[in-house]
Amino acid sequence: IDEEELQVLLTVLNDGKAVASQKVRAVMQESDTSGDGKLDFREFLAIVKSMRTATVKKGGGMNGFLRRLQSDVKRSLMGDFQEYGVLGRRLLKPKQFKIEEERRRQEQEVQEAHELERWGKQMEARRAALAQEELRQRQEKLAITFEYEVLFHGNEVDFPDDKSVVAVHLRVFVEGQLIENSRSRGRPFKFRVDGGAVIPGLSRLIRKMSLGTRCHAILPPEMAYGEQGLPPKIPRHATVELDVELVGVELSTDMQELLSDSESDYDDQDGDEEEDPRDQEE
Repeated sequence: IDEEELQVLLTVLNDGKAVASQKVRAVMQESDTSGDGKLDFREFLAIVKSMRTATVKKGGGMNGFLRRLQSDVKRSLMGDFQEYGVLGRRLLKPKQFKIEEERRRQEQEVQEAHELERWGKQMEARRAALAQEELRQRQEKLAITFEYEVLFHGNEVDFPDDKSVVAVHLRVFVEGQLIENSRSRGRPFKFRVDGGAVIPGLSRLIRKMSLGTRCHAILPPEMAYGEQGLPPKIPRHATVELDVELVGVELSTDMQELLSDSESDYDDQDGDEEEDPRDQEE
């Protein structure tokens, strides 16, 4: 604290009444043990403490100052000074106080950044664990096989891809009893192959069928309705039999473009084919 800042401090503590420069200078001289023209916190507290024990001469420049600071001094001497209590805020230089506040703000930002980074790593680990679990489940399902028989072969051309929308006539049997029949409803059952709207076994079976194919399949619970079943029609751990006929295939845009390119390439090859000389002789 230099002399000018000390004067501001004394004025504040004097209920806003200006303190004479001579008195401020006297206080500074009494307190500045290092002789550098400034008071540090230790010098200030040492002077205040000595004033409290009445060791300052009568009429010294610190007498009135001590009375006004008495409550703050008690806080300071008890350790609150280090926490920037009332006295600390008054004594800190405005620039020092701003620096301290900026330091605390930066420390808080660093702490928040660390917390955000830690949270991000936790979320990433959870996502990785979920992805690993999904992969494991998919691999387990792919490893499960089921029996099927082709009752009637289709055109062997129009095979659905994952994004195709297909129409099937379907009969579902559980424990020998018919529980679903699309023909009795008068219309086929439509679904997207990878849309998740049907049991896994039916989705996998459709990928093996071309338009017009009819199959009979026996699906284990893992490829059908699982451990829980679908009460009341389908009990737990039920084996399901399917009679499936693929009657419609709406190919995805990607597949349509692929087939179109293939046909175009085939047509170009036909157009470039040289005529057989033996045909000319005939």
